[in-house]
Amino acid sequence: MSERSPLRISGALAFVLGFGLAPLWLAIAYVAINGVGAPSFYWNAAGWYIVFALPVCGVTILIAAATLAAYSFTDGDGVRRRNVAAGVLFGLCLVASLIAQAWWSNRDSHARDLQMEERDALAIVRQSEQVQRLIGNPFTAIHIATLQGANGTPRSYLFQVTGSEIRYAVVNVSQKSPERTLELACVRRQRPGGGNRLPGYC
Repeated sequence: MSERSPLRISGALAFVLGFGLAPLWLAIAYVAINGVGAPSFYWNAAGWYIVFALPVCGVTILIAAATLAAYSFTDGDGVRRRNVAAGVLFGLCLVASLIAQAWWSNRDSHARDLQMEERDALAIVRQSEQVQRLIGNPFTAIHIATLQGANGTPRSYLFQVTGSEIRYAVVNVSQKSPERTLELACVRRQRPGGGNRLPGYC
């Protein structure tokens, strides 16, 4: 039987469709299983799992193609070819998993930094003498909105401050220095409008 026999071609195709599209099949299965008995609004967001799986499929398809290429271009018998292909598959999967782990770790670290920044902004509002003079003590402050900058990171935090009356405090994020710094920008009677098109809350 030749190397280009229908059996080998169908096996290669099955490998690409199985392993190469594995993220897509897993996403579909996850959505379907969790969708059993789920409320209608679940399906409004569930499709994004499938959409996000498509770029990952690009990686796994490349790994599958490289594995098939290693098998096809390796000299020797079938055992040697399979061993080389398995080594390529394992090595590329290992590299991809390490890159994904590093990316996810960096993403989690960035998310934690933003959470800490939001807490620091809230502390600035709670400790502000200006807020205390305007609405007295005691008062409560809660985060109600964030204005995103062009790079997708927060540039202003909006807090509702409730005491003798309700005011809205805005803490801006400055990036003029190497580190992001926070400052109370204004305290307003009316809640400022939202939307990334606005220059800012104050």
